[in-house]
Amino acid sequence: MKSDRFRDRSIPLLFLITTIIAYGLLLPETGFYWDDWPFAWTAKFLGPQEFIPAFQGVRPFLGPIFLAMTSLIPPVPIYWQIFALIIRFLAGLSTWFALNQIWPQHKQQVLVASLLFLVFPGYSQHWVAFTHINQEWVALICLLLSFGFTGRALRNPHRFQHRCGAVPVGLRCFPHRVFFRNEPSAYSIHLGYRPGTDRSSDSKN
Repeated sequence: MKSDRFRDRSIPLLFLITTIIAYGLLLPETGFYWDDWPFAWTAKFLGPQEFIPAFQGVRPFLGPIFLAMTSLIPPVPIYWQIFALIIRFLAGLSTWFALNQIWPQHKQQVLVASLLFLVFPGYSQHWVAFTHINQEWVALICLLLSFGFTGRALRNPHRFQHRCGAVPVGLRCFPHRVFFRNEPSAYSIHLGYRPGTDRSSDSKN
């Protein structure tokens, strides 16, 4: 049991090292790309508040995310590329957390799947950081966390804090249309859950 706990505590370090090796080595050579430029121009010359009316007619729930993120981080390329590293690290951890709550008895497979998610080569938009952090990654992390909290709540139905944890991240699907497609996945967690199948694993944790 102690070895399992030590391994779980060392997993964030593993994700951090993997993130730096996969994406951090080229950090000094990166900048703004594609749609980053008009968004950066808007943030610098019109102000973060301009994103609210800018998205109002097309993607109204994106506006508050752009407003919040650009209020915290100025439109400087290196700042957003560093933030992209942090976001990818958090997304990898969120994936590991979500899968670990859904399949707690398959820790090795969950770890491998989460690391593959972290370095998946089919996603080529990591460097377009300003755009895709705001458009997808913030909402995706909420989506992953909601899956994890849903799995935990199903296994611990009498723990009030676990039920509450699934409520705020229910906003996961609103910022972007692509996340509506993932809603059936949340229901599949409910349909696939069988009470009592993982109590032995819970008791160890």
